[in-house]
Amino acid sequence: MAAEFPEAWPEEFRGRGPGSSEGAEESFRLVPETGTGARFTRGSFQFVRYRLHPTGKRVVVKSALDEPSSGALEREYENNRLVRRTLRHDMPHQLAHVIARDARRGAPRLLLSWHGECLDGWTDPDRLHGPGLTDVVHDLFTAVDALHTCGLVHGAISPEHLWWSEGDGLQLSGLEGAVRVGDPLGPGPGPDWTPPGRRTGGRALAEYDVHAAGLVALWMLTGETAPDAGRREIRDLILSHETPVQELLLPVFPSAGPLPSAQAISTRIGPGVTLRFRRALSARHTARLEDAAAAFTELRRRQQHFRARHARTTSRTHPAAARRGDTYGGAGERRGGLWSRITAAFGTSGTATRTAPPPPAPPTAVSRSTVECPVCLNELDWDSLPRTHNNGSGSLVPLRPESVPADPEGRLRLEQHAYRTCPGNAAVQSHNLPERYPAFGTEPVRVGVVGATSTGKSHLLAAMIHQVTSDVDAMNRVGLQVQPLDLMQYSAYMSTIVHPLVQDRQQLEPTRVRADLHFAIGLVVTDVRTRRSHTVVFFDIAGERLQDTGPETDFLSGLNALLCVVDPNTVRGLAAFGRRENGQSGGEPNDAGDPAVHTVFQRLRVHKARPADPFLRLPCALVVGKSDLLRHRGFDEVEQWLSRRRDPRETGDLTRVEEESRDVYAMLAARGGEQWLTPVKECEDATLHLASATGTAALPAPDADGVLRFPPESFGQQRVLMPLLSLLAMKGVITTDAGRFGRTEERS
Repeated sequence: MAAEFPEAWPEEFRGRGPGSSEGAEESFRLVPETGTGARFTRGSFQFVRYRLHPTGKRVVVKSALDEPSSGALEREYENNRLVRRTLRHDMPHQLAHVIARDARRGAPRLLLSWHGECLDGWTDPDRLHGPGLTDVVHDLFTAVDALHTCGLVHGAISPEHLWWSEGDGLQLSGLEGAVRVGDPLGPGPGPDWTPPGRRTGGRALAEYDVHAAGLVALWMLTGETAPDAGRREIRDLILSHETPVQELLLPVFPSAGPLPSAQAISTRIGPGVTLRFRRALSARHTARLEDAAAAFTELRRRQQHFRARHARTTSRTHPAAARRGDTYGGAGERRGGLWSRITAAFGTSGTATRTAPPPPAPPTAVSRSTVECPVCLNELDWDSLPRTHNNGSGSLVPLRPESVPADPEGRLRLEQHAYRTCPGNAAVQSHNLPERYPAFGTEPVRVGVVGATSTGKSHLLAAMIHQVTSDVDAMNRVGLQVQPLDLMQYSAYMSTIVHPLVQDRQQLEPTRVRADLHFAIGLVVTDVRTRRSHTVVFFDIAGERLQDTGPETDFLSGLNALLCVVDPNTVRGLAAFGRRENGQSGGEPNDAGDPAVHTVFQRLRVHKARPADPFLRLPCALVVGKSDLLRHRGFDEVEQWLSRRRDPRETGDLTRVEEESRDVYAMLAARGGEQWLTPVKECEDATLHLASATGTAALPAPDADGVLRFPPESFGQQRVLMPLLSLLAMKGVITTDAGRFGRTEERS
């Protein structure tokens, strides 16, 4: 039955098909698709996905981004003319072909019969496995045979040019690089798929396509590749697998003589030949997931035991703190400034080692004479510090005693615009702290947003601040009220960071390495049940600065909560073609983890209060950011959490955080992300999350103002609030039942 679409949607594409260049133009009505991957770039080409109206058949419009790629589109069109003239009505659906060409706008556009998603970037081909596995291999060689029948050699067969959907099977694309047999070859398909003897500029041979397609089939069946391997090494690899794999692939790579033709291979594995087995890689992957889940359960047991032991110790040494639920070291365990701790330890300061001060008094009788600066870790006599205030024009001027209002309400209004000046030290210049920073009788929560450059930290933090300050319903569900700590800083952060991202869909510039360090934004978070308020400040520092070990980054030792951001592009088992396809920025895959995170944890290990403890006594929320890149890639653990059909009322519901943490832990541990789990394994408590600050990648080209923007049809925040709420729950800021994460143990 034909698909039904609203009449207002279709766009028109007018052009001539490859077989009707002398005839009249045809008109095609296209319905644009939306969501992740609906618009993307690959190399110098832009692609937009549509459906034909009214049939619903999937198609793609391909256009050139520069002059050389315009020439490539012309070659693709001409190659399709040759294929169309040769095959006529026998054009196989396995060969992605041009439906029509539109040259009215100067640069040509092609309407292509594409469907599904590209195999390039898949970490493994598990999704292809099942009763139709041999059909996929058959599709590949059928498409190659069609090209060879037309006297063309593809020359670059690899997953980059293969597209698959469960209903339509496999398609081969990339005809812009195809050449006639015997003509010079273009660039190769990469080391995993390049046949021996093939070189750029060399003579095109059909055997090269068969060899490359055989290597792709090997990967489809086993999940393994054989870069730079000769025929003997490939056969040895095939012989290490199950009998059905051997029966299918050994004839593709005979021990001697020429390779068989693509037609011979396609005929031998034609319809009706079924490969019924689950390859060993699937079994190994399942075992890895099971092992990861078991490791997560054991980690939780150890963390629970440590928290319970810490709670018993706290109840004996600081009963008041235990009654308040300060589980992560309140003011009863406040550290001195880093320099004072070092000099006291080595006897060079002339002062005795301080004993721990008593727990803070209730808010009605706050004593804030001694405050640890969150920026330089100086011990400050707060009441003796110079005071300044905003004079209304954005400038700070000294606050004279006679300017302080006599009435309580006036003093409260003044506090919202007043500051104390910390003198800094040899490494950190003087800086201003909001008057209200230590005003609530609770230890300020100092959150470090940790991750290397290009992990998306600033985008994620901006999206979090937007939601925590605007989603009143979600805040009500967890019993929180949120206000700015510093109105001037808050206004600047919203106008320069949050609004450009959320309202204007601008891609933010990378965080600059600054000489002066300060927290990016501060909030006052109040638990409506207990009426206790907390200062919560967020440090968003450039990744390069996080890797510094000099005294200017001593503030890292004073953090008491961590928000660690993982870029999936850097995890080898998660790195998806979405980064290249959508122009998404990010790091390259590696096996060593995040250097910024490792440096921060080295510093925290050195300066934690009890070196013999198995865990650092601070909580961590680990976030796999840019998680939209992982959708539709076969990661079942991603789909259930990032589905756009999820009930918006789930925002703020922390009851399933433990389930999400287990899924994300298993995903990372089973797919090469073990090194990224360091924060989870070393902190007293940790949760793991999937989130996306934008829901999509920025468009590949800047607009007229030179700004990169995110496309409106797919832009939006996904699950960005959950990591922050989880962190506040672990810090004891949230005291409702939502803060238990569905765990059975009592909170310490």
